[in-house]
Amino acid sequence: MMRSDSIAREREVFGDDFVDHYGGTREHEIKLWNEAVTNWERKDLFYLQCNFLLIVGFQLSGTLSWLDKKK
Repeated sequence: MMRSDSIAREREVFGDDFVDHYGGTREHEIKLWNEAVTNWERKDLFYLQCNFLLIVGFQLSGTLSWLDKKK
């Protein structure tokens, strides 16, 4: 499951064995991830990341408005 623009797909550079092995290891890691992480955990992590970004955004907007007032 390598991206289509991945340099690791360059068979002329790395050779067939490497590309096949590397691609296989990526697929195996995704399989293990999907078996280990539940949909609930994915949603919970997404929720936490969204909240973090909102908090950071509010803090940055407060900082930027403070800088504007200093001018």
